[in-house]
Amino acid sequence: MKRNLQWPALALLLGAAACSSNDKEIVKPMPVIDMKSPAGGFTLDQRQWLRIKPEVSNAEGASYLWLQGEDTLSRERNLLHIFGEPGENTLQLKVKTVAGEAIQSVKVTVNAQVYTNGVFKVHDFQPAPAQFTNKLPLWAEGDTEAMMIAKAETALKSGSMICLGGFGGYVVMGFDHTILNVPGEYNFQVLGNAFNN
Repeated sequence: MKRNLQWPALALLLGAAACSSNDKEIVKPMPVIDMKSPAGGFTLDQRQWLRIKPEVSNAEGASYLWLQGEDTLSRERNLLHIFGEPGENTLQLKVKTVAGEAIQSVKVTVNAQVYTNGVFKVHDFQPAPAQFTNKLPLWAEGDTEAMMIAKAETALKSGSMICLGGFGGYVVMGFDHTILNVPGEYNFQVLGNAFNN
């Protein structure tokens, strides 16, 4: 009788040992966020880009969420955002993995700034053939491409017109601030001639 009980007892002991070695849970570490922010947070002028590239460790399979209050700013690890209005802002980054969630806040101070309401710089000007080509702005013998670009910039800054000509003419302009795309509002205005003929 002893002999018959030894085998079931041995099988039960081996089965328990096998289960205990398979039941060991692998504990993954929580994500850790290092915002690398300056003392007192970030400071910038309104309508300038804010770039935050946080260092996140233990981030395998992580999801990211940048918030300003209840508003979602981004679902990417790195934040690229612009503030249209001055003020104090608190942004929050949430990093979520299978191990849990890490949250870190950062202060952003946005300073008021007055910008030019119009063209700040003309980078390129290439008119196509048309009625007013070389008249708006006026081309003179010896004018170089760089001189014509400067003349186009002067004209646009003073509220005058330039002629882009027919199909294919163009001007590349720069501004001293980012133009925000505000839904439902006019964000950018281009004026043109209004001749009847």
